[in-house]
Amino acid sequence: MKTLKSIFDFFEIDHRSLIAFRSILTIGLITDLFNKLLNAKAFYSESGMLPYDVWCDLYGGKAYYWSLHFLENDTTLCIAISFQVLLAISILFRFMERKASFVLWILMISLSYRNPYLFYGGEKLLINLLLISVFMPARTTSRKTEEYKWLARLGGFLVMIQAISLYSSSGITKLGTEIWTNGEAIGLALNMRMVATPFGRWFCQFGSLNSVLTYITPWVESLVPFAFLLPFWNRRIRIAAVLVMLSLNVGIALTLNVGHFMFYATAVLTACLPKEFWDQLGLFKQKEPDTVDEPEKMPLPAMARVISSAFFGCLIFLITTVTFIDFHFSEKLLPYPKPVWTTIRGLEMYQNWGVFTKLNDTNVWFVAKANLKNGSTVDILQDGNAVVWDAQPGPPALFRRNSKWRVAFQKAYARRKNRKAINAFARSLIEHWNTGKSSKEQVDRLTLYLLRAKLDSLDKISYVKYLVWTRKPSKQ
Repeated sequence: MKTLKSIFDFFEIDHRSLIAFRSILTIGLITDLFNKLLNAKAFYSESGMLPYDVWCDLYGGKAYYWSLHFLENDTTLCIAISFQVLLAISILFRFMERKASFVLWILMISLSYRNPYLFYGGEKLLINLLLISVFMPARTTSRKTEEYKWLARLGGFLVMIQAISLYSSSGITKLGTEIWTNGEAIGLALNMRMVATPFGRWFCQFGSLNSVLTYITPWVESLVPFAFLLPFWNRRIRIAAVLVMLSLNVGIALTLNVGHFMFYATAVLTACLPKEFWDQLGLFKQKEPDTVDEPEKMPLPAMARVISSAFFGCLIFLITTVTFIDFHFSEKLLPYPKPVWTTIRGLEMYQNWGVFTKLNDTNVWFVAKANLKNGSTVDILQDGNAVVWDAQPGPPALFRRNSKWRVAFQKAYARRKNRKAINAFARSLIEHWNTGKSSKEQVDRLTLYLLRAKLDSLDKISYVKYLVWTRKPSKQ
């Protein structure tokens, strides 16, 4: 029994790591939700880029796509998103954390599926972490009780598996990709001008250093997270491993604009810090020291809650680990009934992390050429500046203010053959520009272009004109 208890204790999350985890997670979530609230009309409303009829054309035939956010008007939509902000604040201030996490988990899946154009790795990781937070102790549960200890062990186990799955699957995938094994990947990523930060674009000049980092990164991602599980010197090694992975996060955040992904990834790593880390810092000292030799025994209702939490937590673990490399590959490999796969996909209960594995030597950018009613021609992605066809040194102004527009442009372009979808997207973009403009500055005609050029010959540009929109939409 002592051996079994020591195994359970091995995964127990320290209460200070738990506070840091939920704080980082919810601060990132609150800023993300405020961003979505400010852009709710363009992103999620019926007058936005993906109205219900277009959504049905693109996603309605797939059983795992669903949403509660198809609401009648913009006011109701803003109230719904504001309610999600309040739930996130309640988690931050440790009020009904587990219940709020569960409700927020459902609502974030719903909001993400309302507009799959905006769905990316950061949102998927957020959804996973909200579900894991449901199985972690609440503030109101005394640390002296056995209920707290079992939930701390279960939560610590799930978040550690999430950290290992997140990084190791990404690293293993990179090791099987040629651009990572030949030392080119980081240089190519930093040349993605729509994604690279100013520091990243400056850093890409150090070719030899980038090559070394390219060789090292997949091995660090593949191996270091497993150090969390080493049975010897675990606390010291785990602290070192977490700091190594945090330094990787900092490097990515400084060089590439990946939205809130690194924020949520940092929350995962923070949850893996053992109590010795906080003890050495002398921060967040325990207000309720454990002075009893044996924890208080659980009453039957508390025992039932723990057993149900353990059951569902283990179910999540099984689902996420058996599908952690690639969902579609696992779907073909594992003989689950179709309803099971539909449920897994519909609740985002799977892992699929291949960050920056599909890179190439082509630079891509967009131009939104608008003819205004006053006769001028501008690029509305560049705050109304003159249209420039040359390879852009960085992301346009609209993408810099809100990276979700970049993700939306890429996914809308992939669906350019659906004329109804692309026209709805263009109308949303025009409405976003027209808001607050005088009548003479309104868009009369819009043409969207995607441009490409090889990194070694940026003067040889290929143009793809994929939409022409006018006030009276043309038939082309």
